[in-house]
Amino acid sequence: MPPKRKASDEGDSSSSKVVQKLLSLHNPKQGRGRGQVRQEDSTEKSYEKFRKMKPPEFFGSSDPLIAMEWIKAVEAIFDYLKFEENDRVSCAVFLLTNAARTWWETTKVTVNIQTLKWQEFKDLFFDKYFSKDVKTKKVKEFLELKQGSMNVNDYILKFEEGCQFAPYISKDDTERGEHLLRSLRAEIKKDVRMSKATTYKEIVEKALMAEQV
Repeated sequence: MPPKRKASDEGDSSSSKVVQKLLSLHNPKQGRGRGQVRQEDSTEKSYEKFRKMKPPEFFGSSDPLIAMEWIKAVEAIFDYLKFEENDRVSCAVFLLTNAARTWWETTKVTVNIQTLKWQEFKDLFFDKYFSKDVKTKKVKEFLELKQGSMNVNDYILKFEEGCQFAPYISKDDTERGEHLLRSLRAEIKKDVRMSKATTYKEIVEKALMAEQV
């Protein structure tokens, strides 16, 4: 009777299968020279490090914020692990599931996967999940955003979420502060102006204080 396999052995086997699938997705060619074997070994080690960080999967979404947050999440891991371009693309595509996987299976035949850079992958990704029409809509929503009945803390969160769609505002501290100030409720805006706050941080702090007076 053959000896029972240990749970750790089963886990290693499962992990190995995952890595092999990853390699086949990114490098489907059959002929393997010595240089290719070294590249696959490097990709396998990179993927194992990446997997231990528990990166989120992306299922495909019509909400551009979800797509942006997924890119930010995996990029944070890539930067921490100091991944090269090729490893970034290899690991990212393995996290695509459901509708996103279907999109990638269709898209990958139109590009050279072997030379695909991370920025090029992001361009393809955002063309699908953050189109120009959607971006224009999000910018318009942000520019028309007003505090209304929201409390200051909730409004600041919504403001900063929308601000990322208008980099010409978000990257300029003075413009960002002025835009926030103009969109606050009249009574809070008045108190903030009287405080002579100038920086974005100061305007946020004074607005929070004004609400509690």
